Amino acid sequence: MEYLDYDGKPLLELSQDEAFGLIESDGFFGVDQSAQRASDFVIGFAGDDVSLLQEGRKAIVEGFEEAEKLWGGKLANIAYETQEKILQAIDETIALLGGNILNLAV
Repeated sequence: MEYLDYDGKPLLELSQDEAFGLIESDGFFGVDQSAQRASDFVIGFAGDDVSLLQEGRKAIVEGFEEAEKLWGGKLANIAYETQEKILQAIDETIALLGGNILNLAV
């Protein structure tokens, strides 16, 4: 299986330590890199269009809400940390472009 640009050892062949390493803060599936990939996608797609950035932000929030429903409740803390970093990056970009980040879904 391929996961985005992940080109490491197949996930089903990882040791427990190797798997935990991938979800550490600086790991490929950790908060920092996952948030960077997601925010880069939204920001890259929207470009300088503030309304598209706001829609992308809304989609991130709705996506996490849908994941909670599918999961049957709260997600792991790493998911919320990732979401927070994604939204922060999008909000910063909206603000830099002179857009309004008030009254956006959190």
